[in-house]
Amino acid sequence: MSIVPPLNCPPDYSIMAFRLVDCKKFGVVKGVEKLLAIEGKDLFIPIAQYEEKTLTLKAGATKKIDISTVASYVDQAETYSFNVNIASRPNIFANGTRHKYTLFDEDLNVLGSFQFELGTDYDTFYDAIIAEVQANGAINTAVSFSANNVDTSGAFSISANTAGVKYRHLWEFQLNIAYLPYFQTLQHPGNLTSKYQKYPEGRVKMMMIYALYDKASTTSGCNCTDSSGDLMSNKKSFQWATDTEYNRVSFPATPIATTLNSYPVSSFQWNQSSTDHIGYYFSTNDGISLTSSAGNVSGISSIDGFTVNVGGSVGASAGLQNLQKAALPNVIEWKTGGDFLFFSGAQDVLPNDRLYVETIWLKNPQNYDIPFKILIGS
Repeated sequence: MSIVPPLNCPPDYSIMAFRLVDCKKFGVVKGVEKLLAIEGKDLFIPIAQYEEKTLTLKAGATKKIDISTVASYVDQAETYSFNVNIASRPNIFANGTRHKYTLFDEDLNVLGSFQFELGTDYDTFYDAIIAEVQANGAINTAVSFSANNVDTSGAFSISANTAGVKYRHLWEFQLNIAYLPYFQTLQHPGNLTSKYQKYPEGRVKMMMIYALYDKASTTSGCNCTDSSGDLMSNKKSFQWATDTEYNRVSFPATPIATTLNSYPVSSFQWNQSSTDHIGYYFSTNDGISLTSSAGNVSGISSIDGFTVNVGGSVGASAGLQNLQKAALPNVIEWKTGGDFLFFSGAQDVLPNDRLYVETIWLKNPQNYDIPFKILIGS
């Protein structure tokens, strides 16, 4: 039974949006009796671009839905925070201490650097930063410092002046420790607080996946049809998993390296020579393991600069190895889909909003190929 739409349809189509174009209702009917109806006009998702595609998933195959042509990435200013913890290092800005800053591009090519001695070159750390940044054209063009209260709090931040650009930073703070006859150096790459893109992996506002079982090509050997040749109802299904979950289990490796001198450890340092910053791959509470001991998984309790603290311990052997993402548990939890799936996000308004939806992986558990129609909007 069809449900007649109200006479006030269609609405204004001057704004591109995903909706029921015929302004029909979703409903439940029994014979000619309408039991439930929901206005289709309430489904309205403003979008700027869209793509329709078809996909045939082979029996037993797994495939990611490619959203790259319409995905939103949203460039933003990359930002790193620094905190030298004055409470535990009260002499870090003492007269006679020298400090050095180096700015790199994302490939670790040096863009600029400066160094200074407090008490000789400048009276305060804040004065030093302001003067040195202004004097270094490459650094001044690339990044901005926010350090108004650095001399009392020990905290400051560095942000890219151009959205969508990645940088690497390295501060080398000279520590004046009273009971030692020499200076020590604290190296700090910053803690990533804002990535260069809001969605580095790409996300969309809506995604609809519709399984076209009526167009599936079945064979006598698939054991999926009844005596009349129609697909059996228990063979009309597929499986899916989020991109984040699938990658964490199937592609755990990262370019973040560490060099262990002993094992196992509950705290270790990642290497500055790594081809990316650890903040793009790990954060507090993530599962982590090492290439030499993928089965030895621990949760990250904190990351500060190069120091990674874990709740248990990681490591099976000393030497150079890479950090790996680790799922807890380390399996993909496939969900079941029937006729169709529909995912919708919401509109980002504030800079910290993360309301778009990620893509998914499809898996065909059947013995026949399943064709899909897919609509994506962003």
